Amino acid sequence: MKKILLVIGFIIISSFIYFNHKINNYHKDSLIAVIDNNLVNNKDDILKGIYNSLNNNLDSYTYHCNYDNCTKDTIEILNDKDTLSIINNSVNPYYSYQDISIKSNKKDEFTIVFNKLYSEDDILIIDYMIDEILKRIINDKMSNEEKLAVTHNYIINTTSYGNNSNNYNKANGVLFEGIAICLGYSDTFSLFMNKLGIKNTKIVNDKHVWNAVYLNNKWYHIDVTFDDLKDRVGYEYFLIDSDTLNSYNDNSHYFNSNYYKEI
Repeated sequence: MKKILLVIGFIIISSFIYFNHKINNYHKDSLIAVIDNNLVNNKDDILKGIYNSLNNNLDSYTYHCNYDNCTKDTIEILNDKDTLSIINNSVNPYYSYQDISIKSNKKDEFTIVFNKLYSEDDILIIDYMIDEILKRIINDKMSNEEKLAVTHNYIINTTSYGNNSNNYNKANGVLFEGIAICLGYSDTFSLFMNKLGIKNTKIVNDKHVWNAVYLNNKWYHIDVTFDDLKDRVGYEYFLIDSDTLNSYNDNSHYFNSNYYKEI
């Protein structure tokens, strides 16, 4: 059976309090430039502020409006799920949110609150598990290409595609239950890359999420979900460039080049 259920989860949960946790200081090159203060002059400033706040792992973002259409633009942004999803998936998975809400503090001032996807307990046990896995599957003699392949294969060999429950859309499903959807696959792969010091990002559209890595001065796509062929590991979506990806014409891997200009 391809799926290997990881039975040591309870051991880790009972013992993780003995281990100190430190989140990787991961800041991917900005897909959206950041601003230096919380005074917004246009819609783009609000988007930049949201990205900047998430990328610095803040729980909220307060800004002051300095133009007439600020309230209207704020409402439009909160209803623009596609753009918010791109921003949310461009930061470290640990910093991402599950949902957001907004408060109006006073005239021309708003606070956007991020309900984070990963709790502190989640991060603690996930980080410990990833460290333990990397000790087993990675060695210093490996090239980055080999590390990518081993990590890609490990996730596929220990995970089956599941339904859209809360744990299955994040790394918990992969690491502790052996079940995930594309969000869980891509989060887990990204967290492995962060630990390995390999520059990466997640690419998202309204149907799917996958990963890209920066290797040998070039970006390459990796889709662990699509390479999970149930009975074997596939490589059709492993370290391919955008031209190759587009040639598949599979109706799942389109992306907004205005946001992913470097891909």
